[in-house]
Amino acid sequence: MTRGMLILVLMSLALACENKAVEPAATTSKDTSDVQNTADVAKDTQAPTWPDDASLKLVESANRELTVSWPHATDDTAVTSYTVYQNGLKLVTVSGENTATILSNLPMAADISLAVRAKDAAKNVSESLSANTKTSDIDAPAWPVNASVSVSQIDETSAHLTWTQATDNVAVTGYRVMNGTQTLAETNNAVKLC
Repeated sequence: MTRGMLILVLMSLALACENKAVEPAATTSKDTSDVQNTADVAKDTQAPTWPDDASLKLVESANRELTVSWPHATDDTAVTSYTVYQNGLKLVTVSGENTATILSNLPMAADISLAVRAKDAAKNVSESLSANTKTSDIDAPAWPVNASVSVSQIDETSAHLTWTQATDNVAVTGYRVMNGTQTLAETNNAVKLC
């Protein structure tokens, strides 16, 4: 290769380098929305609050169910859930869109204390909205299979009645002695009719 050819080749290489497009360095843009949301939650220290006239409403049905309802609590961000407690123990948690729930299989003839607390995304919890109630006893007393009534000391004006004790899920509080639709006596045990 002659000297003139060598110079030509070098000049061609230099021009090629000068004309080559230089791609800009790739840049990355980090999505900070999640970080910002987390920071916002961390800054939230305000608990949900109840309206001034807020109260729990309790409606008992005949099948041992109790409907518990409450008003919407308010929060500077949003209420995310409500938790219902019975006698201090957590029963159920529902989403912040719900303002009622149904409790099933409650003990009969029992005094119970119910409370609802609202919570936001930062886990700030409201004061309790409370109510007390006594559940109904819907099971009637029952006689044993071989139950019977005995009549003794019969005379012209009186008779003594005894019977097998009835059973109940709570307690038998008394017996009513009847003749057809007429009530003759109410007692806790055996009775003498005059």
